[in-house]
Amino acid sequence: MAVGLCAELLHRALSTRPPSSASATPLRAAPPTAPAAREDAEGLAHCLTPARTLLGKRRLHNPGPSRLVAGLRMPPAPPWAEAQSSSLAAASSEYARLRTLALAEGGEPGMAIRTELTDAMTVAGVIDETIFFGINANTLNTDVRAWDMWERVCRSQGTSPLRSAAEARDFPERNAHLLACLLLHAFAVGRPRDRSRAFIKPRSALAYPLAIVRIFARWGVTMPSYKVLKAAVAGLSRAYLSYYGPYSLAPRRAEPMKFSMVRELFAIPATDTSTVCIGGLPWSDADHHVFMFRRLICVMMVTAFRLGEIVRHQSGEIMFLTFESLTWVIGGVAISHPTAAQLAAMRPGVDGARLAPPRSKPDQTGEIHCPFSVVLTFHPDDPINAAAALRDLELRVGRFVTNRSTTPLFADAAGEPYTHHFLHSLLRAALAHLYGTAVASLYSFHSFRSGLASALHAAGVDDGMIQLICRWMCPESLHVYRRMGVAEHESLIRKASGCHVDCTQSVNVPTVVGDQHMAALTSEFSQLKAAAEIQAYEQALRVATDPFSPRDPPRGARPAALSPTRAASPEMPEPVDHPVTLEPIKETPRPGAELAVGRHMWPDYPCDELNGLGWKVLVLSATPATATIRFTHARLRGRRYEDTQVQTSSLLLIKPLYPLDQQGP
Repeated sequence: MAVGLCAELLHRALSTRPPSSASATPLRAAPPTAPAAREDAEGLAHCLTPARTLLGKRRLHNPGPSRLVAGLRMPPAPPWAEAQSSSLAAASSEYARLRTLALAEGGEPGMAIRTELTDAMTVAGVIDETIFFGINANTLNTDVRAWDMWERVCRSQGTSPLRSAAEARDFPERNAHLLACLLLHAFAVGRPRDRSRAFIKPRSALAYPLAIVRIFARWGVTMPSYKVLKAAVAGLSRAYLSYYGPYSLAPRRAEPMKFSMVRELFAIPATDTSTVCIGGLPWSDADHHVFMFRRLICVMMVTAFRLGEIVRHQSGEIMFLTFESLTWVIGGVAISHPTAAQLAAMRPGVDGARLAPPRSKPDQTGEIHCPFSVVLTFHPDDPINAAAALRDLELRVGRFVTNRSTTPLFADAAGEPYTHHFLHSLLRAALAHLYGTAVASLYSFHSFRSGLASALHAAGVDDGMIQLICRWMCPESLHVYRRMGVAEHESLIRKASGCHVDCTQSVNVPTVVGDQHMAALTSEFSQLKAAAEIQAYEQALRVATDPFSPRDPPRGARPAALSPTRAASPEMPEPVDHPVTLEPIKETPRPGAELAVGRHMWPDYPCDELNGLGWKVLVLSATPATATIRFTHARLRGRRYEDTQVQTSSLLLIKPLYPLDQQGP
């Protein structure tokens, strides 16, 4: 009776009653939402308090004791800060309740959950809130927006947004239809970043149905394949290109920052007497913001940290560099709380800093990159040396920090982490001061990551090492941000233009069997091989076919060197330098005749044939006026000269100066 009632309740809930965000009761708390920081130009000029008041005010969450839930010891509640009232949270709790009802039926009788229904629901609620708390804050924001839109789409189609596992399995085309509706609706109502356009990019719209697929996956429901979505995205992409032009979908990424640009930024006068004002700030190290910014760009250029690893995270969690991340190696000893005397005693080129990466977007729990510190060697003669910049920071701020584990490494004068908007605006203002607004718009703090990766690539560092240094999780990200310079590209193309490709597919061989021109090409490519490589191949072939043949050439035997201007060919014998004379021809030569052209026709070219009188040629075709010839032995850096056309009267007959029986060997 109870089992049947539970099944009926589950069926009714999934088919008739979509959860309403207006009537849903909040069942959990949510991560704290960071206040929106919108400092303008005047805000940049405001320094909160003197630097010596910077203290670590942040405290880690106290978990408290474990709790007893339905007779089981469970972890304490997650550290939510305020009530979670989104429709996604209500739907997640509702789905957890419905799943618990379904646990009481189906399968073998002994396998069903037969505890009190309220206890089972309480345990399911604890599991659900733990899973919900594990969602990344940025991902959660996307999921909340996608779920609101999903409810609107399902309501318009007269169906429930809570799809059961059986529904997704037995009716995939119905769910694919709903996901495609969501994609098109998101494309139509989304707000693009570029205000000159009316629609968001198709792949931005695709993020919404993918978020729904991700939500149901957390609930144990596998939504249908999104091949329909990919086909719809292709259609939207073509439409988008027709609206806004052929390059409208090309991604616009920040240009790589250059070390020279960081030097120029740091070289902006920042003394107490400086009259420069940037972003509303008097550009002097006496200003706390300017002091921090100048040291920050030195560190970012060689560490490739993301800006999100420096600034406040919207979840309120510590996802940024703290003073605990910084360790010093002075005199061979690791020091976490250095004194001013120890920092002053640092030896150039020997001592330095170790900076442990913080939790980041691809490493949410800090289990991948955090254990491996960035090594920074102290070189005070370099104005943008990162270790020297961090030493300045320690001497000015670090000694006043009481809690290194929670105090941001780059913080405002009150000890609070900077916001993304503040630092981004300050970087743009400094770049605009040097290069103008148009150039400054091409750069962001992500330019430091791209700049280091591009510089490492130009220095010959392989991609795997660049990926490790810059802490990318996959090669695809590396290939997006590691750029190739113009000079490097030009050099590679120039090298490629001098290489020869001598490959022919086997299926193409019957087409050119017996072809004279293909034979000439093959002969030319074979002559480009080095003599040592040819001999090694021939020796290996002899050993393979005759195991009793001598494996090494006789001692003292040396291969004949090939002339750079006249390479030996198995089809063409070496020219003979017997005494000869050249006489003009008296009639039109036939194709295939071996004649010569005189040295006087190309006096600037070296000639080592026919005792320097001219070059041997093969007549390909001839008329009484002109003849097409091919040089038989002449080569330029191992390559045959191209066939050329000369006057027929310029061709010469080759006659021995003495009878053959009177010539020497």
